[in-house]
Amino acid sequence: MKSAQLSAIGWTLLRVVVGMVFVIHGWSKVTMIGGVAATFGNEYQLPIPAVLAWLVATVEFLGGLALTVGVYSRWAALLLGCVMLGAIKVHWGSFFYYANGMEYDLVLLTVCMVICLNGGGPYSVDEQILNKPPAKKPA
Repeated sequence: MKSAQLSAIGWTLLRVVVGMVFVIHGWSKVTMIGGVAATFGNEYQLPIPAVLAWLVATVEFLGGLALTVGVYSRWAALLLGCVMLGAIKVHWGSFFYYANGMEYDLVLLTVCMVICLNGGGPYSVDEQILNKPPAKKPA
C-alpha cells in the first residue's frame, strides 16, 4: 500500500473511533438525561442544567454520528470541541482520569480540533460527495 492510502486509512480510523466514542457517551446521556441534569446542577453547579444536559447529549450523539459517517465533519468536530471545552472547565484542577481529571477531555478536544482544521479525510461523505465539484455538462 502507498503512504497516501495508509494515511487515509489511519485518518478514517481516528475519525470513526472518536465518533463512536461520542455516540456512546451521547446515547448514555440521552437515556439517563434526568441523572445528567441532576449532576450538572447539583455537583457541577451549572446554570439551566436540564437544558445543558439535553444540549450536551444531543451534540455528543448527533455530532458523534456525523463524525462516524464523515458528514459535516468540521462542524461536528467544532461543536464537539466546544462540549469538551466545557468538560475541561468542569474538571479543571485535576489531571488524571482516576481523580476525575481532564486529560481524557483534553485528548478528545485535540482530536476534534484537528478534524475541524483538516476535515473528515478522503474516506468521508464530506470528501466523497459534499466537496466534489459538480460534473461539467457536455458542450
